[in-house]
Amino acid sequence: MAHRASDEEILQGSHCGDVGAERAPRDGVAGGDSAGIQMLTLGGFLIGLVESFLYGAYAGLAFGLIHNALAKRSAFG
Repeated sequence: MAHRASDEEILQGSHCGDVGAERAPRDGVAGGDSAGIQMLTLGGFLIGLVESFLYGAYAGLAFGLIHNALAKRSAFG
């Protein structure tokens, strides 16, 4: 009869059948690395805020110029 995995084994990932494979510790941190997840810092947040504003300003400038040029062209057409 095949072994049926319990809910706890499923949550821990021990039901996968990878015999001999390394498993991450129970807290989810493997090798001191937070599994690729990093906390957002204030500096990173502010840089992202400024970059988002500048990308929006660039897009507004580009599409605004295109829109005005097309509107001007069609008004005299």
